[in-house]
Amino acid sequence: MLNTITDVKVAASGIHGNGLFTTRDRSKGEVLAVLDGQVVPHNDDMEFLLKHEWNAINENEILLRPVWTLYGYINHSKPGLLSFSLISRALVLTTDVSSGTELTLNYLEHGMPKVYLASAEGGYLS
Repeated sequence: MLNTITDVKVAASGIHGNGLFTTRDRSKGEVLAVLDGQVVPHNDDMEFLLKHEWNAINENEILLRPVWTLYGYINHSKPGLLSFSLISRALVLTTDVSSGTELTLNYLEHGMPKVYLASAEGGYLS
């Protein structure tokens, strides 16, 4: 697990399992991280999707990372407190947040593989 986001902690979430919480106040527009990875088609391969960390960038392609990062602890929420920019690949706060707040992202912001949405793992997203 790579520590790719500063001033955060992983803790029990009221949303799902563990979540990522800020350990300091943050301001709207702050960039928490720039996500690396490679844009690849997922080919509706659910086994592949479950074995990797990724962001959906449309229904057919994902931004795939070779290692697990703290990003993997950001839970889904509509609306999310973070937005993912397809151009800069930055995770940006959409509002001011206080220390102790769970950081969330709307996973459906740019689309999602249909096979993932139809699965037990992704069924709660719609």
